[in-house]
Amino acid sequence: MELTEPELKEALQRMDSLIVTLPDKRESVTEFKDFIIHFLRTNTTKVSLPISEVAAVLKNKKPTVFSILKNEFSNNLVINVVTHVDLEYKVASKKLYHLKLNLGIINR
Repeated sequence: MELTEPELKEALQRMDSLIVTLPDKRESVTEFKDFIIHFLRTNTTKVSLPISEVAAVLKNKKPTVFSILKNEFSNNLVINVVTHVDLEYKVASKKLYHLKLNLGIINR
């Protein structure tokens, strides 16, 4: 099943790029915070935004960045909600993998 969700496709590609290119250090926090805020504005028509999955991946792949976001931006409602989502990484990763397949981001 091929999905046509161009904004979501672009957002997930951006997330992958950030995960690969930015270090798990304080100087990366602003980029990830901005990504999360922008991600939540992503329009979709056929699927729900994978917010929990993105949070779980960020927590697993960038634990320092995630911890700083959770602790220092707790007064930001959006960041606070996203950083308090609890989803197991393996489940999140599997769901994102299938979504990316359907969006044409990755091939089998």
